[in-house]
Amino acid sequence: MAKRIFITGGPSTGKSSLAEKLAYQHGIKHVLNTDALIGLGWSEASEAAARWMDEHADQDYIVEGCATARTLRKWMRGKPGQPLPEGSSVYILNQPYEPQSKPQQAMAKGMYTVLTEIYGEIVSRGGTFEQHTGDTTTP
Repeated sequence: MAKRIFITGGPSTGKSSLAEKLAYQHGIKHVLNTDALIGLGWSEASEAAARWMDEHADQDYIVEGCATARTLRKWMRGKPGQPLPEGSSVYILNQPYEPQSKPQQAMAKGMYTVLTEIYGEIVSRGGTFEQHTGDTTTP
């Protein structure tokens, strides 16, 4: 089965480490860290990441970063009623490894607001939510 993994959460919650671990475990070569797109602005970054999903539609991939929820929202808005890509699963990381600054706390709150908004739609379009516990270090 295809694997399309989406990892979201606030800053310093282990998203990149989990992405690296899952990419290694599943042999996934295509990983997009949405944080690399932030220089574009929130809306433009999520638009670019949604396009990236389409460009890699026939491959396994991981999208991770604070803008992942916005990416999913943007992708779904551009494709009303269309199922999520086969094998889509969402991981939500919510325990920071270090204290967050006020701007980081605001970023996390914004991510959860978007995720709450689209949660039902993700499920209705065939996405699943995965529980992650434990160490995110690579083997």
